[in-house]
Amino acid sequence: RGKFSVMSVDVKVHPLVIIAISDHYTRTKANQGKQTVMGCLMGTQSARTLEIMTSFEIVYERSGDTVTVNPALLKAREEQMKGVFPDYDILGWYTTAPALTPSDTKIHRDLCELVENQLIAMTVDCQDIDKKDHKDLPISVFEPEAVIVDGNPLLAFRSIAYRVETLEPERISVDAVARMATAGDDSVSSQLTAHLHSMRSAILMLNSRVTMILNYLQQTVDGPLPKDHSILRAIASLCHRLPVMNTPTFESDYLREYNDGILVTFLTALTNGLEVSNGLVDKFNLAQEKRGRGAGPQMAMFM
Repeated sequence: RGKFSVMSVDVKVHPLVIIAISDHYTRTKANQGKQTVMGCLMGTQSARTLEIMTSFEIVYERSGDTVTVNPALLKAREEQMKGVFPDYDILGWYTTAPALTPSDTKIHRDLCELVENQLIAMTVDCQDIDKKDHKDLPISVFEPEAVIVDGNPLLAFRSIAYRVETLEPERISVDAVARMATAGDDSVSSQLTAHLHSMRSAILMLNSRVTMILNYLQQTVDGPLPKDHSILRAIASLCHRLPVMNTPTFESDYLREYNDGILVTFLTALTNGLEVSNGLVDKFNLAQEKRGRGAGPQMAMFM
């Protein structure tokens, strides 16, 4: 028995790839229950250095221990990604299984034939993420290795080292995601939403306090509560501040902010309407193109 390595590479993984894989697993788990997900890794290669920049999902069918990848959808997804990132190539594939199994060798061979390139494999053990004593990322990277058994070559995987490489835009994005994740409120999807939630809480608190003061004054006038002159003086001092809000400057500032808010709402509705209209025009042009294909020049609408 002998073995020889088919490739030996230096792998750099960007954090947005890890986030995308985690999002893929989370969405699948929420919609279909816990199951293993797979996808392709894309990036650039310079000599023996592989830099994994992004990833995309792949569709596969599982029958027992056999996994079959849909080649048509894989090629279509690859063309879409290369339309956005023309310098990126498929450099490997990932799975959220805890470890590679013998059945994964067939997946690796099929993907290598479809991509026509030597690929690496990466496992992201998403089931192990919730362990609080986990100090390292649950990620393992493997390269293919040919093992000779009884004179026959067999495909095996050898674990190799990797490192996380970050760019400045990625640091900003990951920091924003981390802040949102540690907020502890799944309904908060942005800093604006968090700000609006805090404003709403403050307004509700102010309303409850004003209602409490009004109830106290009403009960004092009706007689159930005795008059406490110190409390009444504090309420009077608070009320003396309110006429400041009736100045012309306050009214102009308030009306300007109110008009700005209405304008933003109107622009949002207008933008949504234009987007729907643009989609309708595109569909109309596509239908006219299919209907009039081969029947001479056609008149199309343009937005």
